[in-house]
Amino acid sequence: MITSEIPQIVAFILAATPLNLFIIKKINKFIFKNHPKIGQTTTICTNITGNLTEKYLIVRSVLFDRFKLTAEDHSDLIKIEDQQAKTEILIEKIALQKDDFIQLMAICSNVCHFKKIQDLEYVMLKFFQKCGFNGHKINKEYEQIANIPSSEDKKISTTVVIKNDTKEIFSFSKGHPEKILEKCSRILLNNTKIDLDANIRRKIKKEIERLENNGQKIIGFSYKGLPLKRFDNYTESFAENEMTFIGMLGLTNAIKKDILTSTEKATNAGIKTYVISDVKEKKAIALAQILKLVNPQYFESITGSYLEDISDHKLDKMLGNKEKDFVFSQLSEPQKMRIMNILRKHGETVAISDVHNQYKDIVESIEKGRLSNKNYIKYTRHTLSLKFAEIAIFLFAVLIKAPLPLTITSLLLIEIFVNLGLGLSLKQDKTEIDVMNKNFNPSINKIFTKKNLRPMFIDTLVISIFAGALYVFNLVRFGWVQNETLLQTDNAYLKATTITFSFLVIYQIIKSFYLTSHKNSYLLLTSIITALCAYTMINFEFLSNKIGFTSLETIDYQILGFYALIVIIIEHLRK
Repeated sequence: MITSEIPQIVAFILAATPLNLFIIKKINKFIFKNHPKIGQTTTICTNITGNLTEKYLIVRSVLFDRFKLTAEDHSDLIKIEDQQAKTEILIEKIALQKDDFIQLMAICSNVCHFKKIQDLEYVMLKFFQKCGFNGHKINKEYEQIANIPSSEDKKISTTVVIKNDTKEIFSFSKGHPEKILEKCSRILLNNTKIDLDANIRRKIKKEIERLENNGQKIIGFSYKGLPLKRFDNYTESFAENEMTFIGMLGLTNAIKKDILTSTEKATNAGIKTYVISDVKEKKAIALAQILKLVNPQYFESITGSYLEDISDHKLDKMLGNKEKDFVFSQLSEPQKMRIMNILRKHGETVAISDVHNQYKDIVESIEKGRLSNKNYIKYTRHTLSLKFAEIAIFLFAVLIKAPLPLTITSLLLIEIFVNLGLGLSLKQDKTEIDVMNKNFNPSINKIFTKKNLRPMFIDTLVISIFAGALYVFNLVRFGWVQNETLLQTDNAYLKATTITFSFLVIYQIIKSFYLTSHKNSYLLLTSIITALCAYTMINFEFLSNKIGFTSLETIDYQILGFYALIVIIIEHLRK
């Protein structure tokens, strides 16, 4: 017997310690950046700007005459809807260059300026440029001769211009649509100026309300033909009185590309999304409805000021109703934290979508995390079965007074060069179960359940019996008798431990393939590399001497092949 007890104690400790599981956990955290809890996410709290939408604005809607134009996100196409004929077509924006209404709006945008909305003006000018209107050309054609003073309360910007080729004089105005409407007595409909009666005004206000409820910032446009005689001074009451209403456009943040796919995937996965934003209420509601994050028939909007009046007890009760959707807007950071803390109190695993963690990335991470958690059972059961078997054959060796079947070096090799690679490959395995499905329970990843213990017990039993029998058989085959002391350099011990090590490598590879649900190229590559490394360590003398192995003969490989065949038959019958 090997007299030193320290190597035996260390070997027992290594046999009982699943090192590769700890290493995989660290790899997940620091290399793949996958936190184990991300797959257990049940709730996402998200801001709007920069997460669900881009930070930049676009022109979303244009309304004039009987037409409603809707711009496509991330595209030069625009949809034109004839609200009278109930027809619609999709055209390129450049085709709008021939439209007189769009031309009037483009002139308004280029000659009327208001410092407070210069960011909006830039977006509008960019839109009209895509429609084929050159700002420099417009400014050359229309010379500005007067600017009517504006203010934040007035919310209108008016400029008087003269058209250089015809010497016609006009006043153009843009600004808050209702303020513009107040200045107008007529409207352009069917290329004809008609009186703005109460019915038409009501319809326009209804459209303004609809666009605002869709979270859009509305800009109205109007103009007026002035006498050909040029005055030294143009007053507000003269230039802005009895104007003609042209139309209006709505601006909003562009929705992020493919974000609707992500929100639908999260909803289908049973993950509830709460909009907790600092944007205005109407915009938050509109985005939540567009992205289908709320049920339009059963949701509640809560602003920051209203949230201040809600007690923790009441908020706790409200958020406890999982059937009801909520949209939180105009919130401060402490208010956002308050909501998330109450959700966590309810046992929710909350993921936070912010500037650094985009909504789309979070959903993708959740899917990967769920898949990883699902595969966690595979590679953990795979590892623990071997660990239990190693302890069992160690105890068996002690019982029959034989030397331990695996050395410290061979135990480390199995952990690091075999199980680690196979475990990482199993982690990437695709599962037959749709992990982004409402019926998938992300919290079920416990290994010690009745469902898992039975196959683990069978795996442990198979490994223990085969490895133990193979070890004793080869000890006896090469001349060992019970109670005889063996050194680690004795041929019988080297042969027996080398064959036992080889069998465990072969078994782990075979078992890995029976644990996969689909073709796994990572596993195939890892298995080939593992087998080649094991063969090299055993058969190349300069390595085998240092590790404590010995080269194997043809008969040894035949014995291993026979055992491998039996294992394959058993696994095939079990599957």
